[in-house]
Amino acid sequence: MREIELLKSDPGTLGDFCGAKEEKFVDMLKSLKMPSKEVEHYRYFDMEYLLSKNYYLIDKKSSRSAENSNRLVFENGYLKEAPKEFISRSGFSAQEHFDPVYPLSHLLSCERVSLEIDRDVTLEVSHVNTLKGALGAYRISLRIKSGAKVLIKERFEGEKGSGSLILFGWDVDIQEGSLEFVTISEPKSEGAVFVGSHYIRADKESFTGYRSYALGSGTVANIALIELEKSSRCEASHLVFAMERASVANITKIVHKKSDAATRQKSRHVLKDKAQAVFDALVRVEKDAEGASVHQENRTVLLNDGAYMVAKPQLEIYIDELEASHGSTTGQIDPQELFYIRSRGIEELKAKKLIITGFVNELIQEAPKECIEEIGVAFERLFATE
Repeated sequence: MREIELLKSDPGTLGDFCGAKEEKFVDMLKSLKMPSKEVEHYRYFDMEYLLSKNYYLIDKKSSRSAENSNRLVFENGYLKEAPKEFISRSGFSAQEHFDPVYPLSHLLSCERVSLEIDRDVTLEVSHVNTLKGALGAYRISLRIKSGAKVLIKERFEGEKGSGSLILFGWDVDIQEGSLEFVTISEPKSEGAVFVGSHYIRADKESFTGYRSYALGSGTVANIALIELEKSSRCEASHLVFAMERASVANITKIVHKKSDAATRQKSRHVLKDKAQAVFDALVRVEKDAEGASVHQENRTVLLNDGAYMVAKPQLEIYIDELEASHGSTTGQIDPQELFYIRSRGIEELKAKKLIITGFVNELIQEAPKECIEEIGVAFERLFATE
């Protein structure tokens, strides 16, 4: 391992320092600048603070082999288990991206895995970090061949990785198929920080379900550029229940590139103590994307005065006619609703739980049926700490 101060690193030499020579990622990072408060979507999610620390960079290993398994497991930056039937050599990446963590994670990556799936499958993915004070980075590329329906169930285990920062991400190409991408994280205040920066290209007549569930007291960020081709659909949903000094960010840019694409994006946030969350979501409809349908909605409940929410649903439209709506609300539990439930003999904590459960249940029930129980259990586990 080698010590590295990221914010003091020059993008031009960072590739050589990390043993990578991808000039396009160096150029991309130069144009985007290092992740700091100069980057709009990091004004409130403090990547600058995370990158200002000294880390031990997890080096590349000269030789390694993953166990054959029906799931994908990354442990301390390296692939530990993988279904070898899906391993491919056809890796790819975005030509452009809006997020500087994206090229940074490519440059720092000690592991790169390429997968190709041509049939219906559920793939469980685990990210495990047990190192302390480490910087880990790795990338996964996935091609979904025509007609295949793929469910990705992604979980994180970083409780033992105090002071570590993990930069990872997916590059996904959906070729007239279907992807349900479900991320479930329970970040702990003393655990590792996982920051995922993704790129998803949805080919014509394909479906993308991009769903994140962050329930805990730690720090986590999900960032995605999603490009929609002709007649493709995207459903994006984000559920956050954050407490203590948690910091959670969902940052997305969904681009309608061709005609008749549709986006529906919903987020629900429940924040307490001094937790803060960022929902920075842009849907861009380009001039060749006539017939678009775009709907964005964010709703937040603050359980006390110390919690803080930044909500930025945004539409950028370059056509004259489309179906579109967006909006955002932030407030507290309705006192009259709470009084009504308590008047039925229900104690205050249980009454609040009933209200909050009703508030978030829509997004839980919209998850693939294979994930609903797991998300519900995580939600109950967090509420049990009340």
